[in-house]
Amino acid sequence: MPNKAYAKIPGLVALLVLLAFLPAFLGPYSMHMMILVLIYVVIATSWNILVWTHQISLGHAAFFGIGAYTGALIYNAWRLPPYLDMLLGGIFASLSAVVLGVICLRMAPWALAIATLAFAEAMKVLVIMLPGLTEGAEGVGIPPLFGGGEAARTKAYYLIFGIACLSVLLAYTLKRSKLYYAFTAIHDDEDAANMLGINPTKYKVVAFTLSAFFVGIVGSFYAHYIAYIDPHAAFNIHISVEAQIMPLMGGLYTVAGPVVGAFILTLLGEYLRITIKTGYLIVYGIILVVVIFYLPQGLIGLAEKWVKKR
Repeated sequence: MPNKAYAKIPGLVALLVLLAFLPAFLGPYSMHMMILVLIYVVIATSWNILVWTHQISLGHAAFFGIGAYTGALIYNAWRLPPYLDMLLGGIFASLSAVVLGVICLRMAPWALAIATLAFAEAMKVLVIMLPGLTEGAEGVGIPPLFGGGEAARTKAYYLIFGIACLSVLLAYTLKRSKLYYAFTAIHDDEDAANMLGINPTKYKVVAFTLSAFFVGIVGSFYAHYIAYIDPHAAFNIHISVEAQIMPLMGGLYTVAGPVVGAFILTLLGEYLRITIKTGYLIVYGIILVVVIFYLPQGLIGLAEKWVKKR
């Protein structure tokens, strides 16, 4: 491992220790916000994996919703352990990504973006139109995760903390694997990669499937945590938008960028919502435009430039 990578280990360990002991210092509201932050860490990290192959998805809300409804419906039907429901949520989201990927990943990135957006909206309509299976627009209620209460919220925090660590570890491992070189070759020049024996569609489907898996897991987690899910929350386009802008703000193509972006934007959005009662989304949007325009490499890129100057 290069010395540069070794230098990052103490800071990473300190961050993990801080997050592990954080519940001892947080109230119910702050704990809830941290759980939301970690949910978006998983979503943003997963979306960033897909971008490594130069593909853009506007429909990650579809995988979130599929995971949420899979977890909720299976739990109500068979009372399986929530952990198993979450795993099945990830599996079903991955299967849908395989089907969608085989059909759409031969398209240009802009066409794929439109196709994934349409897929998310189609899934929402389908859930509403099948009330016998999904309870329709009324949504699905399930018992709260770990029985509810303050102790349950702490357990939920550690569960989503573990899921977030696994998703970031996956991104870190992929970034240092041969698979990443194939992703990069496809990103830089798909035709040249094909000539080198790299099947672009195959590797895009792999990236798409991995990207959808953890999003489906956190979708199922969210349904269990909130103890209720409805089509408008599960397939909300806001999820797909946040999945893109968080890596952009933190630093696209990096492992740490989506994590940084998820922490900053989730907490910033909540702070603006509380302090600016009317029009806070306008202020939020202006901040995003300024940061993305003046920091094309994100906050991680800015930090690296500062370190190099030092």
